Amino acid sequence: MMKILLFFLSVVLSFSTHMVQVYAETGFTNIDCGIVNGYTDESTSLYYYPDTLLEAMAEIGMNANISNEYMTSASNQQLRTLRSFPNGSRNCYNLKVEIGNTILVRASFMYGNYDGLNLTPTFDLFLGVQEWTTVNFTGPETIVRKEIIHIPTTEDIDICLVKKGSTTPFISALELRPLPDSTYKRTTSEYLVLLKRTDIGSTTNGSIFRYNDDISDRIWSPPDSPNNVKPIIDASNRGSLDDGDYKVPIPVMATAVTTTSDNVTSLSFKWKPETKNCYVYLHFAEVENLHSNEFREFDISVNGELPIGIVTVKPSEKPQTWESPFTFTGQDVEIKLNRTANSTHPPILNAVEIFMLYNFSKVPTERNDVEAIRGIRESLGVKKNWQGDPCFPADLHWDGVECEDINSITTVNLRSWGLKGNIPKYFGNLASIVTLDLSNNSLEGDVPDLLLHLRDLKLLNLSFNNLRGSVPPELIEKNGSDGFHLFLDGNPDLCLSGSCGKKQPVAAIVASATAVVFVLLVVFIISWKLKRERKEHMPLEEARPLESRNNQFTYSEVVSITNNFEKVIGKGGFGTVYYGCLNDDTEVAVKMLSESSNQGSEQFQAEAKLLMTVHHKNLTSLIGYCNDGKNMGLIYEYMCNGNLEWHLKDRNRNSLGWEQRLKIAIDAAQGLEYLHEGIKPPVIHRDVKSSNILLDRKFRAKLADFGLSKAFKLESSSGVTTDKVCGTPGYLDPEYYISTRLTKQNDVYSFGVVLLEMITGQSAIIRRNNEYIILVKWVTPMLERGDIQNILDQHLGVYDINSVWKAVDLAMTCVSSNPEARPNMSSTVMDLKVCLKMQMAWSKKLESRSAESIEIIPLNIGTGSVPSAR
Repeated sequence: MMKILLFFLSVVLSFSTHMVQVYAETGFTNIDCGIVNGYTDESTSLYYYPDTLLEAMAEIGMNANISNEYMTSASNQQLRTLRSFPNGSRNCYNLKVEIGNTILVRASFMYGNYDGLNLTPTFDLFLGVQEWTTVNFTGPETIVRKEIIHIPTTEDIDICLVKKGSTTPFISALELRPLPDSTYKRTTSEYLVLLKRTDIGSTTNGSIFRYNDDISDRIWSPPDSPNNVKPIIDASNRGSLDDGDYKVPIPVMATAVTTTSDNVTSLSFKWKPETKNCYVYLHFAEVENLHSNEFREFDISVNGELPIGIVTVKPSEKPQTWESPFTFTGQDVEIKLNRTANSTHPPILNAVEIFMLYNFSKVPTERNDVEAIRGIRESLGVKKNWQGDPCFPADLHWDGVECEDINSITTVNLRSWGLKGNIPKYFGNLASIVTLDLSNNSLEGDVPDLLLHLRDLKLLNLSFNNLRGSVPPELIEKNGSDGFHLFLDGNPDLCLSGSCGKKQPVAAIVASATAVVFVLLVVFIISWKLKRERKEHMPLEEARPLESRNNQFTYSEVVSITNNFEKVIGKGGFGTVYYGCLNDDTEVAVKMLSESSNQGSEQFQAEAKLLMTVHHKNLTSLIGYCNDGKNMGLIYEYMCNGNLEWHLKDRNRNSLGWEQRLKIAIDAAQGLEYLHEGIKPPVIHRDVKSSNILLDRKFRAKLADFGLSKAFKLESSSGVTTDKVCGTPGYLDPEYYISTRLTKQNDVYSFGVVLLEMITGQSAIIRRNNEYIILVKWVTPMLERGDIQNILDQHLGVYDINSVWKAVDLAMTCVSSNPEARPNMSSTVMDLKVCLKMQMAWSKKLESRSAESIEIIPLNIGTGSVPSAR
């Protein structure tokens, strides 16, 4: 018996060691779905492990083999087995990734009549909350591979199969491949879906190239059909052909196509995209033995329009890649390589990649909520199909979970789920939860005091469990006040705090009649939901009357607060801002409407009503107002570090390094995200600028000045037409100025300008030799020339150039002339957080190097490729 155990242990250790070694060598994730034991693939020498090693996969799917008649059609071992998902609408694989690193995700499928039904299925594939593609088959032997290139913003990703119709989803293999950061440059709000990757000059009669030839395990296929071209094969030094940035494998770059004769001056490449937003990468390298003074030079045009790029290919130079500066649309696309007058030889083409470019448009559930609910799942051993995003898509949200806000969990109802163990600490991290029902289970232990910190919690039902010990007295005191209701009966060993020695049951303070409890519960839930619905559909201007006496100050009180308007701390179009102090020593800022104000009482009323209605940590808080006859003023919390614009001026720049600027940008973006996505109806700020971003004692940023803000009465992506264009020159969206069509993207443009100010240290309008230049116009041509260093503020301090690149790319995307190309604020927040994580990781590495070495580490910035201008 002991020998058997030792043998089993050695097998397990060998398997684990092998898997870790292969992963360490390649950084790959190799999953063969449906197998029982891991194995080394014969063609790639990569080790594939079973998906049952992943969290919960053994419980939610079924292993299967394709039918014997299709075994020979399976081009590799991974296609011979699969995992099917007959139960549930959505089933997900959760995979660990590195934040900010570009990855290729590949999912492979072969039906092979595994179920004997001879009925090929159709289902959807999701990456997190984003719909990736639809999987369908032309026959049982069809091999389908789906690839996506993506930059994760979290430490894990979900690959989800979603049922579509009556057929059953399945998957054969799942692979993750890291890609060099210098390749396939995208922002975190974009992703590339592969349409075609072609070894255009292939002479291998259908063979494909992948790992080990390709270090990133991209799969290069031969062209579908012969083109009117002449193939050429490498006769030079093959050793340098994989030196290009994209590391296209040598066997692919060693073959190419050119024109059928030297007299033909153009080489064309055609395809039918059948979709919008195609993005192209063309790979070039010289494969003929040319003399040193010979070279190929050609321009690139699309559909006969003006050239959009020039490529020069010379002997002995490393391969190069041309990426399209914009996406292509239409039913037919023709890319032409046109020989220039200087060229000694016709054009050449070695390999082609075509992708669809998409933007992440869906907002995932708040990350803290996701981590909390996953912790609850693990702690309580929840067997339900809790996979993927808890809230999205709305029709696939987790059982027992409701998300009434844009991306936060507000209800967890696990009544009668057969739960055992203690109440997990993770419930305390659900910051937006309103209703928590854990009744009629077998939960044990104390009632945790962490539930006291849930400020929005209105209903807590812990009745009919096996809880024991004391109840936090604050919970008991809170019961019945501020709309909070507590239910604890049916726990015979649970007693009141301070009375446990007497074994006094909690039922003494809670209604003992179960029927009464549940009637009250039902009534409360119905009334609460009705109240919330009325609030959500109420126009913003009507949500709260301005005449609320709780916030109103008389003019004489304002005079006293400001010590007779002694200290001026700011001025604007509204009027003058004064420093003040309330009776309890709370510092405040008092903004008084001047008689000459060009904004007037209408904007005063709008700002006051908005700030009474909305509350967020990154929006300035309104303490009160004065509306005493002709004297009108607003009283805010005091932000002792002034505004962002002030700190970006010459005399103050040293106070804000790059990491601090990123944190400020994230704070401001989160405030704007809340206005756009977190309230109903959404609000457009209309005057986002650096002077309206205020900083507190710890340099945390809050968005201010809502006098021009406008709420949408109806949700509409097309926006609303305004009779008057409002905003500040330099920050004003040109599209809005021309069309007067107000959308959320107008704010995104303005925020992009603010981000450029933080990167460059320049004002939104730059004065040069008595001329005025818009910041966006000043930056754009330099980026197009690849001159990024000359746009950076010299006072950024020590920074990671890659973090700055991503921020520049994000800013240019925000100020795109096409509003549809701009990201939403949720995506912008995610991208900025990635920039910050990159900077912090770089700083940590720099500190570590400094501690380990006595060498002086230069603080100057390295060089590298430049983000494409938008």
